[in-house]
Amino acid sequence: MYRRLFISSLLALLAGCATQNTDPQARLGGSLTPRAGKAYVVVSLTAETFQSNHTYLTARFSQPYGGEGLALQFGHSISAKLGNDRIGDGADSVPGKLQLLELEPGRYEFSEATSNWPDPSGREPFSQSNRLPMRHSFELQAGDAVYLGDIHLQLNDRPQVRIIDAHERDFRHISSQWKISDLCPLQIRLLQADQAQK
Repeated sequence: MYRRLFISSLLALLAGCATQNTDPQARLGGSLTPRAGKAYVVVSLTAETFQSNHTYLTARFSQPYGGEGLALQFGHSISAKLGNDRIGDGADSVPGKLQLLELEPGRYEFSEATSNWPDPSGREPFSQSNRLPMRHSFELQAGDAVYLGDIHLQLNDRPQVRIIDAHERDFRHISSQWKISDLCPLQIRLLQADQAQK
């Protein structure tokens, strides 16, 4: 019985994480002011790849645990399907996804980004993948609304992750697609590589 209750609670928690980014316009209600005690993060996920119509991207992050005792922690992730997701509209749009996250205050770190291509033969779920390590952190205070930049995966020749300041493009998307007229609360604080990685 306890096992069933635990599994049900876990599935509900994971479902909540999975829907974190859906329909930002409805969740925001025209304002970038987060709920009391929370913070908003806006970040985009894009890639340069020859397989753009079939590529799945994921970037994972978590809150490093530094306290005493045991704690059950769940990581977070953002994702994009380049064949479906686009930032912007019309001829100026690019494959990728602009993400909205509502998080607790604290320090977070992106640990890796991955890309996957489906197997053309259909025998395996994915025929090729890249796993790119990251050590890029950010910190949030209650009430923050922060733009972290574009996590851009270069996948063609020498796979790497770059953090790009694409706020002009992304802010246009927020205004036109999310229907936010006042972007003043959104601070630009690009993801920074931790010193050990530089």
